[in-house]
Amino acid sequence: MKILFLVRHAKSSWELPVEDKERPLKSRGLKDAQIVAKRFLELENFPKKIYTSPAKRALETCKIFMNLSKNEDLLSMIYMISTVILLLNF
Repeated sequence: MKILFLVRHAKSSWELPVEDKERPLKSRGLKDAQIVAKRFLELENFPKKIYTSPAKRALETCKIFMNLSKNEDLLSMIYMISTVILLLNF
């Protein structure tokens, strides 16, 4: 059986005058993402694949998961993909 985990990016910063796609994580977001990623590592079924948006805040969150898992082959980029297409790829 396959398991699907949905994780939203961590807390992002609205303080910088940048496009939405370039919005980074706040320091709180960086800390929170580490906490969540560590909890995921405790699971027996740690994700074998991570799909992420190319938005900066999503990539930063994803890289924290990848670094803690020590698996650099997890990443797949998505942007504006339909849910149906995404689910068909599982």
